[in-house]
Amino acid sequence: MSVTESPLLSVEGLDVSFGRGEPVRAVRDVSFTLRRGECLAVVGESGSGKSVTARTLLGLTGARARVAARRLVFDGVDLTALSEREWRGIRGRRIGLVLQDALVSLDPLRTVGAEIRETLATHRLARGAEARERTLALLSDAGIPDPARRAAERPHQLSGGLRQRALIASALSGAPELLVADEPTTALDVTVQAQILDLLGRLVGDGTAVLLISHDLAVVARLADRVAVMYGGLLVEQGPAQDVLKDPRHPYTRALLAAVPTFASKGGPLSVPAPPGQAAAGPDGCPYAARCPSSDDRCRTRLPAATADTGGHLTLCWYPDGRSPGVSVPGVWGAGVLSGGGVSAPLDTPSPDRGTAPSGEVLSRGGASAPLDAPSSGRGTGPSGEPSPDQRAVRSGRPTSDKATAPTDSPAPGHGDGVSDEPSADGLSGIPSTGAPAPLSGTPSPRTESPDDPSPAARPTTPPDAPAPDNGPAPSRVPAPRKGGDASLRSATRPRTPSSAPTPASAHIPSPARTSASTPDTSAHQDPHGALAEPGQGAQHEPLLDVRGVSKTFRSADGGVYSAVEDVSFRIMAGETLGLVGESGSGKTTTARMVLGLVEPDEGVVRFEGEAWSGLPERERRARRSRLQVVHQDPLGSFDPRHDVRRILAEAVARAGVPRGRARAARVTELLGQVGLSAALEERRPLELSGGQRQRVAIARALATGPRLIVCDEPVSALDVSIQAQVLDLLADLQRELGVALLFISHDLGVVHHVSDRVVVMKDGRLVESGPVAQIFANPRHPYTRELLTSLPRPERTQEGRESRA
Repeated sequence: MSVTESPLLSVEGLDVSFGRGEPVRAVRDVSFTLRRGECLAVVGESGSGKSVTARTLLGLTGARARVAARRLVFDGVDLTALSEREWRGIRGRRIGLVLQDALVSLDPLRTVGAEIRETLATHRLARGAEARERTLALLSDAGIPDPARRAAERPHQLSGGLRQRALIASALSGAPELLVADEPTTALDVTVQAQILDLLGRLVGDGTAVLLISHDLAVVARLADRVAVMYGGLLVEQGPAQDVLKDPRHPYTRALLAAVPTFASKGGPLSVPAPPGQAAAGPDGCPYAARCPSSDDRCRTRLPAATADTGGHLTLCWYPDGRSPGVSVPGVWGAGVLSGGGVSAPLDTPSPDRGTAPSGEVLSRGGASAPLDAPSSGRGTGPSGEPSPDQRAVRSGRPTSDKATAPTDSPAPGHGDGVSDEPSADGLSGIPSTGAPAPLSGTPSPRTESPDDPSPAARPTTPPDAPAPDNGPAPSRVPAPRKGGDASLRSATRPRTPSSAPTPASAHIPSPARTSASTPDTSAHQDPHGALAEPGQGAQHEPLLDVRGVSKTFRSADGGVYSAVEDVSFRIMAGETLGLVGESGSGKTTTARMVLGLVEPDEGVVRFEGEAWSGLPERERRARRSRLQVVHQDPLGSFDPRHDVRRILAEAVARAGVPRGRARAARVTELLGQVGLSAALEERRPLELSGGQRQRVAIARALATGPRLIVCDEPVSALDVSIQAQVLDLLADLQRELGVALLFISHDLGVVHHVSDRVVVMKDGRLVESGPVAQIFANPRHPYTRELLTSLPRPERTQEGRESRA
């Protein structure tokens, strides 16, 4: 169905405030329209007012909220005049809602199937056998495998991704005319994310209006017709998706795009500190003024009138070109292109070294890439625009090498095909003549896993049959462990770009679909077990974590036995990050629980710090648990809802031996500051925090005991890109200063690439591929790994999807 002229939803001058006395204005004068068959995406960081705006459309702001609007109309119905009984007739049936936190939204005492059947029965849509059949169809449409078995299970028996898909199925059960989707793909891997986006795209194509709340710019680029950017309760920019993402005019929008991980940003910081000496805005000024390099006194005292061009691209900024009088703005504020979730250079803006920068595909969020011949971005980069080996050494804490860095466009291990500089038949240069994916220039040179198989960066381009030189092991990455460490000192010593923000890089990655049928489908790039060889480490180095042949089976609700993890092995060295990727239900979380000692493996062993970890009574492990911490995927499920933030963190600080009183209170405040939260949040309970704020509190709790290894189970999946950037930079600081290692579990391939040294890929409980991160991304060998990369949102699919809907 095409987009009609008459809006289904009209919002004009919406204001939402909380509290008495001096109320908090969560939403300020927000206006937009939404038509049938249209998708409007609302993006912004935690606390910007996105979720409050969405809840207002369903009458769910709560008793303490004060809602006012010049116009708030849904299909001719004035929503401000509805009684609670009238709201119940609209919620679920005419306006559906997908919340961010599936574990809280689903009833823990009922099965998933019963949850969906309740909606069908409440709105008198189906009963009995018909309701059961529709339930299974909805679960299948949401991408849940074996829907009959999953319908009989309770929420705690599902992985995070499966829970989120069950919640989406429940929201769709009433066939609503308007679907409000608050972070609908937050917990989903890229393959399932693609299924959900296809499902939402079909709904939009059939005439359903979708209000998408998301921090995932790849999702926004693929699905949205229009984009609205919120900050501090204000709608600061709005317009057609391609216009906003290719030509952002508000400085906050530009900062959002610059915070997305790309191949060129690996090894460098993502977050941008506020300019020093900037004063905060008054109550009538722009809330972004304190962080904006272009702000002046006028910005801090009053807001401009919103201006729009003929195409409907609206901006709320005194200086939409990014410049105020007398202010020189760094090049990062130039218009950037969002391509499949990442940021590339402007299509028509000359790059510093090469004239017009090429456009191309980007993998992040969900992956990122850099151009095969990207120019230097000014970070102390190597010849291909990637941070140099010495700079990466500074970031990781390892000694620098005096060896010259070879070009990164040599053949990847195991693929003896050279890379042609001539354009291929489809106009893409740098693609091997066999059709196999080309190695990525502009990516970090993978460290050698053995002297017999040097990485591409350690050898010159040679014919396939020429022997590669033996450069020996790479320098050790492990920093000298140190206790303590001031957060401000870590921030000051981290390598920084000369400009005030990371410079977006142009990007290109050859599609994994181009892989030739002759490409070997080996299970791992190096050893048969996968991820057992440590980069640059000899036999004399004891791994921090050693997982050998672990397997785990569970009994299903129908009495059957299924294997969740089968013969998985990997090692993690001190100070190293191992990325663990795979779709929901692949065994990632079960593997993490065995590492943490929460589940005992049926077979195999886990060793931590050179000593046995699995198979021990808990009393023998308890004294060592402070050395091994976890950041859960679902923070609300791991917090006591009765405790405030101060008590949650104080309990963790107490386990670290910090005495009561001022020292403990100061440590709690310091932890909040490390994860980008204000001390003013200490008195709030988990339910009073946004999803992103809760996840940051969870990370602060994990840091409290000074661990050597942190198991990060989707640690940034609930965070917007700007706060995600701060957290990723913080983890990099901790690795450099403390030697902390990470087992980083994520479905976001861009984040995995940015933080990981090596990657292991799981499918159906087995480890199917492993190796250095650059090799896995450039030369995926297993069909499932290629499927993961192929499923990433890409710009050409985005345009095709919109054209097919039109």
